[in-house]
Amino acid sequence: MTTFAIGPNTRPEDAMYWHVTGKHPHPEVDTTEPNCMNKIVEWVRDETVPLYKKIGMAALGIIAALALGFVIGKKILVCAVVTVITLVWAKRETNVLNQKEAKMVEEAQAAARALAEQNGSLARIKETFGGVEAYDAIPNLDLRERMGIAGNIDFLQPDDLAAPVMKGNDKFGRPFIAIRATHRNGNLRCVLVAFQRFTEGGLWVYQGLNGQWEDALDQTRINEIRQIRTNEHPNFVIIN
Repeated sequence: MTTFAIGPNTRPEDAMYWHVTGKHPHPEVDTTEPNCMNKIVEWVRDETVPLYKKIGMAALGIIAALALGFVIGKKILVCAVVTVITLVWAKRETNVLNQKEAKMVEEAQAAARALAEQNGSLARIKETFGGVEAYDAIPNLDLRERMGIAGNIDFLQPDDLAAPVMKGNDKFGRPFIAIRATHRNGNLRCVLVAFQRFTEGGLWVYQGLNGQWEDALDQTRINEIRQIRTNEHPNFVIIN
């Protein structure tokens, strides 16, 4: 698969898909149709098909090759040629099927790992905000169709939040949590946001006091969030 690169001719919807999912917007799709030998190999490998049927079909194939050889006048030669060609073709199609099955297993395992990482990251975010019950009690913020240019949730203003801390999911299903904060001297009001960067996986990013995007699960960032939430930060406090 080729690497996706955003250029001047890239469609906005393709760029947003890449920003939000981290995946190529047009993945390669296997469009090959199964041939007759491919179907035969699948049938032979099917454990629900009784063994006597498989043996019977193999015997019919041999008889058909011998019959063709009898007509031509070279029974053994024709049978040998047909058998060799069939075995070589069957071996090739078996390898193709094995590769496809291995790829499917690999993709399933990767999806399972991504889901486990995703659940683990969300669990750590919940812990940072006082545990599952405390996190679930945080009011929800409906972003509707609002979205940052590069897929980041970086557009929230203090007046967008009806409560000091709010959580939710954007239109792509990515969970986020936002904190309305201010400098203790009152000169700066801001919204600190942590959200799951892509639609799959455990990466969370955090736009904190320095205004830059960083790893939300980094211990330094976790400590910053916890200090602001508990009103223990030396410079910033939550706006109630």
